Amino acid sequence: MEKNSVQQHLDKGMYGTPKLKPEEQQKYLGTFRERVILALTIPETQEQRHKAYLKKTMQTHSGHILLINANIQQTAQDSLIAIATEAGTMFRVLDTDASNQETMGAVYAADTAVDVKNITVPEQAASPSVSPPPADTQETPKKKSFWSRIFF
Repeated sequence: MEKNSVQQHLDKGMYGTPKLKPEEQQKYLGTFRERVILALTIPETQEQRHKAYLKKTMQTHSGHILLINANIQQTAQDSLIAIATEAGTMFRVLDTDASNQETMGAVYAADTAVDVKNITVPEQAASPSVSPPPADTQETPKKKSFWSRIFF
């Protein structure tokens, strides 16, 4: 073993496996920004209009997970859990570092990248006409096989 790999092995043993973008993962409750469909700050988790928008988003983008910050008020946690249960969405309550002010209160995220540009609740969300971001309906183009690229 060369010295560099020995040092990496020792560091891994002392500090654990290095993480990709740890600040981003801490902010979005353990997931990456590119996977987030909707994020609510801690104060937003207590407002009814934001919860209604979250409910609409869960209906539009089904089959994902709701991550809930354990440091929000218990009543807000209970209402978010009720919304997730009613929508048939999996949820997880995560304990986070309470001193970090940038950490979100709730994050609705996918397992893979969805790259939603605006992950916050728009100001017009109080109006019932505002709809959540459209679901991804694009099909990925099929790749041509090696032989079909050569002969066709």
